[in-house]
Amino acid sequence: MAGGLVPMFGRLLAAGSPSAIKTIRAGLMLANSPYCITLPDRKQLSALIPRSETDPFGAEGPRAVAPRTPQKALSKEELDLKELAETNCEKALEILQADGWHQVDSEEEDGLFVRDSGGRTIWKFRTVIKCCPEKFAQELLHKCENCPSWNQTIQQCHQTHRIADGVEIIHQVTGLLFGGVVSKREFVNLRRLGRRGDMHYSAVASIEHRDLPLRSSFVRALNFPTVLTVSPMDGAPNHCVVEGTLNYDLKLRMVPQLLIQRGTLSVWRQLRTQMLALAERVRG
Repeated sequence: MAGGLVPMFGRLLAAGSPSAIKTIRAGLMLANSPYCITLPDRKQLSALIPRSETDPFGAEGPRAVAPRTPQKALSKEELDLKELAETNCEKALEILQADGWHQVDSEEEDGLFVRDSGGRTIWKFRTVIKCCPEKFAQELLHKCENCPSWNQTIQQCHQTHRIADGVEIIHQVTGLLFGGVVSKREFVNLRRLGRRGDMHYSAVASIEHRDLPLRSSFVRALNFPTVLTVSPMDGAPNHCVVEGTLNYDLKLRMVPQLLIQRGTLSVWRQLRTQMLALAERVRG
């Protein structure tokens, strides 16, 4: 270190001031001190303390950090759809959590319930799933486009328009329903996907959209505010409870109400079986 101080001392001596002489004395005392250490240069410091590739202050930091994607400004139509999705979600959760349900079927801990609302029959189901809630919610709710891989009722499911985080328009096409008695149906749904505490939810309601006009090859059915939720089961680790509503108009004509009730019962039992199979696949 002393050798490195010589050029500096020369400049201070040339100044000839008393303060310069004091500085030289202090420097010499420091250089000869047993506690003096030689500081490494920049390259040596980099070798001793390697920086993370994601360190924004490192030499490679700015190139390693992925730039943030700027949020797209929503149009008036998109803002209205986002607000509508929130309203539908609140209605669907209110229906799910309402009183006045009557149980009409059961399987072990699971059940199917029914109630009337505004002249319509609404169904509610509850199914206990042996699976981690987080993992099962990812497969059941968040990977909506994979639905046809485990739900035999749905033949097609894809996102047609992403509005904002957790808000989208999805298009679904079913297979034959009620044992083949009812032809294929299609739905155009505005979906709100989210989480409240430990509960994951997916709420949908049908809308009209200019990019998805009516087609003569399908009957356009309607979903009224409907929700599907996944929550942890109290006192049962790695178990969850799936609750949901069936609140739709399949546009059936001249079909007896008794057949609709039996068909809905069959739909729930099939859905329950398929969710149990999905949970087994998720558990590996």
